[in-house]
Amino acid sequence: MVRLNLSGIFAGALLLATQVQAAAPRLRYMPLGDSITELGCWRAWVHRQLVKDGYDIDFVGSMNSSTNCNNLNYDRQHEGHSGRQAFDMVARGQLKAWLKANPADIITMHLGTNDIRYARNTSTIIGSLGTLIDQMRAANPKMKIIVAQIIPLVKRNKVKETQDLNKEIAHLVARKRTVPDSPIWLVDQSYGFNVTTDLEADNIHPNANGQKKMAERFYPAIVGAIKSLGVKPKTPVQGKSVATPVSPEKMEEVKAWCAAHPKYIKKN
Repeated sequence: MVRLNLSGIFAGALLLATQVQAAAPRLRYMPLGDSITELGCWRAWVHRQLVKDGYDIDFVGSMNSSTNCNNLNYDRQHEGHSGRQAFDMVARGQLKAWLKANPADIITMHLGTNDIRYARNTSTIIGSLGTLIDQMRAANPKMKIIVAQIIPLVKRNKVKETQDLNKEIAHLVARKRTVPDSPIWLVDQSYGFNVTTDLEADNIHPNANGQKKMAERFYPAIVGAIKSLGVKPKTPVQGKSVATPVSPEKMEEVKAWCAAHPKYIKKN
């Protein structure tokens, strides 16, 4: 005869119900940038990998991408704005408004390409990027920030200017690593990026190969930011049992069954 431990059933059901009720809200991730972010399928590849690895992350922003990206089903919200300079975002106070409308827990920032195209000097661009980081932290003191060293800009022969900016971006990130609750990651998107095989014909935007490289560069930092917030993937680990949530209604069914079948119950 099978005997059930009644106290164990009730305790387990109560614990599971409490866990369900206390489930944390979804983390919010904002991809911030220019057309390389707006038109970029790297966002789709990042989203696909997050889902595959069991992370339920909400992409946020005022923009809704229409880019098809090989028919991938992905979260299309973002804050990428074609032609936008970091300088203009600061001058117009745009990021403040975007974060107020769409709060975020994690941000990636790939910016500076258009500033270089239109001859902003490196120190001005760095000042703008630094201000944007400050605005992120003002909006959320625990913001997790991922700053990219940008992909090479070949158009108008701006590769040297891109390299100079990327060196200063690394120094900027080092200076901004002073807020324990708001860690900042540096991602070198220029590393391993081949201007011959990874760019579109316009010599500005990454092609499909470049998009996948960008996703691969951003992904570990994004996962690091997610983990720093205490969020674990929801995908069950193979070979380990995972408890199934029990609703209050199901708990009542268990109680009723136990009351109707006392001979099966082993009391402590």
